[in-house]
Amino acid sequence: MAKLKIVDPNNPADYPDRVSIAHLRILIDRLNRHAGKPLRPGYGPEYAGQYQLSKAYGGYKLTQNDETGCGERDITIGYVSRKELYERISKLLTE
Repeated sequence: MAKLKIVDPNNPADYPDRVSIAHLRILIDRLNRHAGKPLRPGYGPEYAGQYQLSKAYGGYKLTQNDETGCGERDITIGYVSRKELYERISKLLTE
């Protein structure tokens, strides 16, 4: 008799092809909480060092506001799929 696997609908690892933008935003919120930065995306001095999600060319990347809060730098190189970005951000959280 085959064993049934219990699937957690909130765990993207149980649905590897179904990482949503909401999953990415949850991870980015965790990064910002850990860094003591505002959770609401924005620009300006109060947002310096805040992590944000960037989307272009059909892919996603993680960026961080610079020290002035008006520019940004790339944390991940290039635009990648949602699943790949989820894995990269998860690695950042475990380090």
